[in-house]
Amino acid sequence: MLSFRYTRSADSGGSGLTSVELRYKRSSTGAWTDSGLRQTGASGKFSFTAISGTNTYYFDLVAVDGAGNRSAAAYSSGDCSTLYSLTTKPRVRRKR
Repeated sequence: MLSFRYTRSADSGGSGLTSVELRYKRSSTGAWTDSGLRQTGASGKFSFTAISGTNTYYFDLVAVDGAGNRSAAAYSSGDCSTLYSLTTKPRVRRKR
């Protein structure tokens, strides 16, 4: 299992944040998949369990506001990645 924490940035008005969704893909050539995991707070934690074997996993968060607007989804490497190995500990790489 991999755990992720998030904290939203300052709200500048509008309809406000209503949910955050976790998306992922396996390998750099994989397709983005909705994990089905959602949070509704200004900060929260995801526990990702859809791991199957040694691979690099990429992750992306999508924010949804009260009007139904969605943040732009990742098209490449997402917000962060981790190399998950059945023989070594995971290493997380964050985009800066």
